[in-house]
Amino acid sequence: MMKLEKKIFVLLMLVGIIPLGIVSYIDYYYAKKSLKEEVLESLESLSSHKVAMINKIFGKFEKKVITASQRPFIVAQTKGLLACYKKNQQQYNRYIKKLDILAKNYISLNEYYDIFIIAKNGDIIYTVKKEDDFRSNIHQAPCQGTLFEKVFNKTLQSDTVAVSSFRIYTPSQRPANFITTPIKDENNNTIAVLAVQMDIDILYDEIMTNGKLDKTLESVLVDKEDGYIIVLNPLKFNKSIAFKKKIRLDSPMAKPIREAFKGENGQGEHIDYRGEKVLTVWSLVPKLGAVLIVKQDTKEAYAKVNSIRYSIVIVAFFTLLMISYLFYLLVQMINNLNQQKERYEMAIDGANEGLWEWNLESKTFLLSNRAKEILAYKKPFLGTLKEIFQLIHPDDLKKLKTFINDVMQSKKSYKTSYRIKQSDGKYIWVLDRAKVIYKDDKIIRIIGFITDITKEKELEEEIRKTKDFFELILDNFPYIVVIKKIDGTVLYANKTARMFVKEDMIGKNPIQNIGEEAGKKVLELSQKALEKGKAETVVSYKKEEKEYFFHTLAFVIPKENGEVLIGATYYDVTEHERTKQALLDKDKLMIIQSRYAAMGEMIGMIAHQWRQPINAIAMDVNNMLFDIEVESIDIVEFKTTLNSVLEQTNHLSKTIDDFRNFFKSDKEKKEVKINEILEDALKIIGKSLSNNDIEVVIHNNSTSTMKLYARELLQVFINILVNAKDALIEYQEANREIEIFIEDKNEWIEILICDNAGGIKDDIMSKIFEPYFSTKEQKQGTGLGLYISKTIVDKHLYGTLQAYNGKDGACFEIKLYKENQK
Repeated sequence: MMKLEKKIFVLLMLVGIIPLGIVSYIDYYYAKKSLKEEVLESLESLSSHKVAMINKIFGKFEKKVITASQRPFIVAQTKGLLACYKKNQQQYNRYIKKLDILAKNYISLNEYYDIFIIAKNGDIIYTVKKEDDFRSNIHQAPCQGTLFEKVFNKTLQSDTVAVSSFRIYTPSQRPANFITTPIKDENNNTIAVLAVQMDIDILYDEIMTNGKLDKTLESVLVDKEDGYIIVLNPLKFNKSIAFKKKIRLDSPMAKPIREAFKGENGQGEHIDYRGEKVLTVWSLVPKLGAVLIVKQDTKEAYAKVNSIRYSIVIVAFFTLLMISYLFYLLVQMINNLNQQKERYEMAIDGANEGLWEWNLESKTFLLSNRAKEILAYKKPFLGTLKEIFQLIHPDDLKKLKTFINDVMQSKKSYKTSYRIKQSDGKYIWVLDRAKVIYKDDKIIRIIGFITDITKEKELEEEIRKTKDFFELILDNFPYIVVIKKIDGTVLYANKTARMFVKEDMIGKNPIQNIGEEAGKKVLELSQKALEKGKAETVVSYKKEEKEYFFHTLAFVIPKENGEVLIGATYYDVTEHERTKQALLDKDKLMIIQSRYAAMGEMIGMIAHQWRQPINAIAMDVNNMLFDIEVESIDIVEFKTTLNSVLEQTNHLSKTIDDFRNFFKSDKEKKEVKINEILEDALKIIGKSLSNNDIEVVIHNNSTSTMKLYARELLQVFINILVNAKDALIEYQEANREIEIFIEDKNEWIEILICDNAGGIKDDIMSKIFEPYFSTKEQKQGTGLGLYISKTIVDKHLYGTLQAYNGKDGACFEIKLYKENQK
C-alpha cells in the first residue's frame, strides 16, 4: 500500500491538472472574446468617424447649394432664362454667358462636376458642362429613371433640399450624386430647381482611408437598387468592382445590410464577398441613404490570440511542474507537522495562560501554577469537578454545564467564557479553551487553558454603557443623524431619522430610504466628504406631496482599523429655504422691473444712434431719385449708393440686436472676459455718452475670464454709466469724462468706474443703494438702478459693490471673486 504522503501527492497532482486545463482554456476563450470586442470597438469607432465625416461633408455642400440658390443674381438670371427659353435665343445666350462666369468659378472653388438649373416642368435650361442632358427634359432620356430625376421630384414635392446616392450618370459617363434645392422668387414661390452634380472622388477620399498597418481592413459603401445591393466604391481586393458588383438583397450575405437599411446599425462575424470570415460593423449613412460596412479578416484580427494560445500552453506546463513540486513539499510539511502537532499545539496556545486538566477516569481536576495565579490560589489545588463548579458564578453555571455536556456528546474542542471565584471571594472573567482526549472512542480527559479577560470584559461593559449613552444623546438630538459605510449603506440612524422616514433604514442606501433624486444628492455629498474631509449642501426631499429642505453636513469618521465611515446630520431648513426663495423671486422681479423701467431711456438712445444712418439713407435715396428723374444714371455710382444704403441698414439692424440682447434673460452662466461685457454696454449707451460730449477712458489690465450671468453684469454697467452720464450733464459743463479701470487681483477682478462730476453728497451717500431712492425727478428715475445693481453683484455674482468719492467725482468699485464664480 502506498504511503499516505504519496497518496496525497498523486491526488493533488490530479486535482491540479484538471483546473489548470480548465483555466488555460478559459484564458484562451476570454482572450479571444476580449480581442474580438476590442477589434469590433475599433471598427465601430472608425465607422462612426467615417459616417460623421460623410454627413458633415454633404451637410456642408447642402448649405452651399442652398446659399447659392438664394443669391439675388441666381434668382434674377433664372427668371431671365425661364422668360426667354425657346422664345428668344439671343437673349437666352446672354443669360447663359453671365451664368457661366459665376458657375465655372463656383465649380472650381467647390470641386463640383456640373451645375444645373431646371424648370419646374423638368426642362434643363442651364448646365455648365453642356453635355447630352443640356436643354433636354429630366423626365425623358437621358435623365429619365436616374437618381437625378428622383431627387428633382423630391425637391419639388417637399420644397426643400434633397441629396441622392451615387450612380453612373450616363451623360457624363462617371459616378455622381446630385444635390437639389428650390430657387424661389421674392414672394417665396418656387420658380425652378438648382442642382449640383458632385464628383465621387470627394467620397472616395473619406471611405478609402483605412490605415496602412491593417492588411485586410476594408471599407465598403453600398446602396440598394431593384432588389439588389450595389457596391459604390473600389475595394482593396477588387479595384474594378465599383458599380458592377451586385448581390441579392435577400441573400444571407446581405443580412447586415438589410438591418442597416432599416436603421438598425450593428456588428458581428460574417462571410464577405471573397468567402472569408470577417469581423464586420455596419452603419446607415443618413445623408446618402447608403450603408457603410467596415470589416477586417478574422485571421488578422485573431493573430494575437493564436500566439497567446501557445504561450498559455508553455506557461501551463511550467506552472504544472512548479505546482507539483510545491504540492510535494506541502505533503512533506504536513507529515512533519503531524508528528509534532500534539506536542506543540498546547504549548503555543498556553503561553502565559493557565493550564487545567479534568481527568474523567480519576474524577480529579488539576491546575497549573499559572492557573493558580489567575485564580489567586497559592496552595496546590486538587479537587473534584463538583468543587470546581462551586467556584463558577451562579448566573453562568447552568449555561456552562449545558455547554460542557454538548461538547462531550459532540466530541469537539470548545471555547467559552464565564465568571469564576478567586480565593479572596472576588469573581473574575476567564476565557476557557479546551481539547477533548479520546481512548477507544471514549473521553478520558479534557485539557484546557484559561485566560484572565476581566479587563476586556470591563472594557466591553464600559463600551456598552458608552454606546448606550451615545445613542441616548443622539436619539434626543433634534436633528437627523445617520452613520453609514462609504457605499451609502446605513449602519446607524437616530430616533429623529427613524421617526421621519417611518421605515427601517438600517442596511439600506439613501436611494432606498429617501428616493432616487434626493438619494443621489446625498451619495454625491458623501463622495465629496471622502475627498475633502467634510462637505455640506441643502438637499430637497419630497414626502407625501410636501417638499422639505435639509441643510446636510457629511463628514469622515476614520476607524482604528483603517476603515472609513461617513457621518451625516440633516437640519430642517424648509422655512428658511422658502423665505430665501421668496426673497430671490422678489429680487428677480425687481431686476426685470428695473430693466424694463430703463426701456424709455433705451428708446431715446436708439433714436440717437439711428438719426445719422436714417439721414444718410434719405440723402442716398433722394440722389438716386434725382438721377432717375434727369435720366443721368451712372451704373457704378448707382451700385456704390446702393451699397451705402445697405451698410446703413445693416448698422440699424445691429443697433436693434444690441438693444434687444440687453432685454434677454440669462439662461445659464457663460465664460467671458469683463472688458467684453463692458464693450457690449458701451455699444448700447456709447452714442448717448458721445452725444453729450462725455469721453470714456478704459484701462484694461485683466486677461482673466469668469463664468457668470453676463447680461446681469451688463445691466450693472449700464446703470452705473447712466447715473454717471446724468451727473456729468447736470454738474459738469466741459471736459466731461468717465474713467474705467479693470485689474486682475489674486482672488478677485476689480472694476472701478469714476466720473469727474464732483461726487456724491455726504448726507445721501449711505442711501444710494436703498430701493426707490433717487435724486432725479420722479418722471426721470425709479430709484431702483443702484439697488438692483448691488443686489445683482452681492447675491447673484457673489461679489461686492461699493461707492465712494474720488478726487474729481464719484467712484463705484466692483469686486468679483474668482473662487465664487467656480
